[in-house]
Amino acid sequence: MRPFLPVAVALAALTATSAVAEPAARPRLACAAEIQKFCPDFQPGGGHLMQCLKPHRSELSTTCTSAIQAARAARLERKQATPPAATAAAPQG
Repeated sequence: MRPFLPVAVALAALTATSAVAEPAARPRLACAAEIQKFCPDFQPGGGHLMQCLKPHRSELSTTCTSAIQAARAARLERKQATPPAATAAAPQG
Protein backbone atom coordinates (compact mmCIF):
# COMPACT_ATOMS: atom_id res chain seq x y z
CA MET A 1 0.00 0.00 0.00
CA ARG A 2 2.91 2.38 0.68
CA PRO A 3 4.17 2.52 -2.96
CA PHE A 4 0.93 4.26 -3.89
CA LEU A 5 1.42 7.09 -1.38
CA PRO A 6 3.77 9.14 -3.62
CA VAL A 7 1.34 8.74 -6.51
CA ALA A 8 -1.55 9.92 -4.33
CA VAL A 9 0.45 12.92 -3.13
CA ALA A 10 1.43 13.81 -6.70
CA LEU A 11 -2.18 13.55 -7.86
CA ALA A 12 -3.36 15.72 -4.99
CA ALA A 13 -0.75 18.37 -5.83
CA LEU A 14 -1.64 18.29 -9.50
CA THR A 15 -5.35 18.62 -8.72
CA ALA A 16 -4.73 21.56 -6.40
CA THR A 17 -2.55 23.30 -8.98
CA SER A 18 -5.07 22.84 -11.78
CA ALA A 19 -7.90 24.03 -9.55
CA VAL A 20 -6.07 27.31 -9.00
CA ALA A 21 -5.45 27.84 -12.71
CA GLU A 22 -8.79 26.47 -13.80
CA PRO A 23 -11.08 29.55 -13.64
CA ALA A 24 -8.92 31.53 -16.04
CA ALA A 25 -8.37 28.63 -18.43
CA ARG A 26 -11.90 27.27 -18.36
CA PRO A 27 -13.46 29.75 -20.83
CA ARG A 28 -10.66 29.17 -23.33
CA LEU A 29 -11.35 25.45 -23.21
CA ALA A 30 -15.14 25.59 -23.01
CA CYS A 31 -15.39 28.25 -25.71
CA ALA A 32 -12.83 26.74 -28.09
CA ALA A 33 -15.31 26.42 -30.97
CA GLU A 34 -16.63 29.94 -30.43
CA ILE A 35 -13.11 31.36 -30.23
CA GLN A 36 -12.18 29.63 -33.46
CA LYS A 37 -15.35 30.88 -35.15
CA PHE A 38 -15.63 34.46 -33.83
CA CYS A 39 -12.11 35.30 -32.59
CA PRO A 40 -9.55 33.48 -34.75
CA ASP A 41 -6.90 36.17 -34.14
CA PHE A 42 -7.54 36.44 -30.39
CA GLN A 43 -4.53 37.34 -28.22
CA PRO A 44 -4.68 36.07 -24.61
CA GLY A 45 -4.77 38.59 -21.79
CA GLY A 46 -6.14 42.05 -21.29
CA GLY A 47 -9.77 40.98 -21.62
CA HIS A 48 -9.46 40.50 -25.38
CA LEU A 49 -11.38 37.23 -25.34
CA MET A 50 -14.35 38.71 -23.52
CA GLN A 51 -14.32 41.76 -25.80
CA CYS A 52 -14.40 39.51 -28.83
CA LEU A 53 -17.12 37.17 -27.56
CA LYS A 54 -19.40 39.88 -26.12
CA PRO A 55 -21.12 40.81 -29.42
CA HIS A 56 -21.85 37.10 -29.97
CA ARG A 57 -23.41 36.37 -26.55
CA SER A 58 -26.63 35.05 -28.05
CA GLU A 59 -24.66 32.63 -30.24
CA LEU A 60 -22.50 31.11 -27.47
CA SER A 61 -23.05 27.56 -26.28
CA THR A 62 -24.39 26.99 -22.77
CA THR A 63 -21.05 25.37 -21.88
CA CYS A 64 -19.16 28.46 -22.96
CA THR A 65 -21.58 30.83 -21.23
CA SER A 66 -21.40 28.81 -18.00
CA ALA A 67 -17.60 28.81 -18.08
CA ILE A 68 -17.50 32.57 -18.58
CA GLN A 69 -19.91 33.10 -15.68
CA ALA A 70 -17.89 30.76 -13.44
CA ALA A 71 -14.63 32.53 -14.29
CA ARG A 72 -16.24 35.91 -13.66
CA ALA A 73 -17.58 34.72 -10.28
CA ALA A 74 -14.18 33.29 -9.31
CA ARG A 75 -12.46 36.54 -10.27
CA LEU A 76 -14.97 38.53 -8.20
CA GLU A 77 -14.52 36.16 -5.27
CA ARG A 78 -10.72 36.55 -5.41
CA LYS A 79 -11.09 40.30 -5.64
CA GLN A 80 -13.33 40.39 -2.57
CA ALA A 81 -11.02 38.07 -0.62
CA THR A 82 -7.97 40.24 -1.31
CA PRO A 83 -7.71 43.14 1.12
CA PRO A 84 -7.48 46.55 -0.56
CA ALA A 85 -3.99 47.95 -0.92
CA ALA A 86 -3.02 50.40 1.77
CA THR A 87 -3.15 53.90 0.43
CA ALA A 88 -0.84 56.59 1.67
CA ALA A 89 -2.55 59.53 3.27
CA ALA A 90 -2.24 62.60 1.12
CA PRO A 91 -0.72 65.59 2.87
CA GLN A 92 -3.34 68.14 3.73
CA GLY A 93 -2.46 71.70 3.59
